[in-house]
Amino acid sequence: MTAVVIPLANIRIPSETELLDAANQAEAAHLHLITNGRETLLSPHVLPGWIKVVTKIKPGTPAEVRAAA
Repeated sequence: MTAVVIPLANIRIPSETELLDAANQAEAAHLHLITNGRETLLSPHVLPGWIKVVTKIKPGTPAEVRAAA
């Protein structure tokens, strides 16, 4: 069994980061992608006053969009 390291601190996402890149980072690190409308973070918890950003590639999405994810 492989140990998973969960960070105790929030990780700020640079503003130039693409949404799907940030979502993939969050998923890989087992963290939430959250925003308060001004900043975006990867966090082990959804903080008070922040909302979770949910992303999903829907079935039937063109192949070029799926490949970018």
